[in-house]
Amino acid sequence: MNSIRWNMLLAALTLGVAPFYSVADTDVYRYAVEVNAKRSEGLLLKYTRFNSESPYPCLRLELINPKDDWTVVERKNICEMNGLSLANDFSYAGFSKIEFHGSAVGFDFNYLLNEEPGEYVQRCTVEAKGRILSEMKCTDPQRTN
Repeated sequence: MNSIRWNMLLAALTLGVAPFYSVADTDVYRYAVEVNAKRSEGLLLKYTRFNSESPYPCLRLELINPKDDWTVVERKNICEMNGLSLANDFSYAGFSKIEFHGSAVGFDFNYLLNEEPGEYVQRCTVEAKGRILSEMKCTDPQRTN
């Protein structure tokens, strides 16, 4: 086999196998289904919503400094609500209606509990205060059906 064909075969085999050993496979961003950002006091307030049926069903909020090489100044991973793990303690848990309001991001948290029937919703808000993300504030759970 001449060297050009051999190199093409090696390249094809490498490309076909490479995704299985990719560093990106260990990163949670492969589960991202929605991303948005807004400027807030010179920083970017960014949210990333991950697939609620994935091993990482969280909502990630970040403050990013675009003037400092896009450094993440603060990160808040919302992987637990009401003291329960989103991945293990709900029949269903997900985020919807994610919206920016000034320097805050608001969202609905929709869920079904394992041990009782009915769907519940809570409206939550996290505010960017300078270079800090505030504690999450949520309404009391409301039954939707």
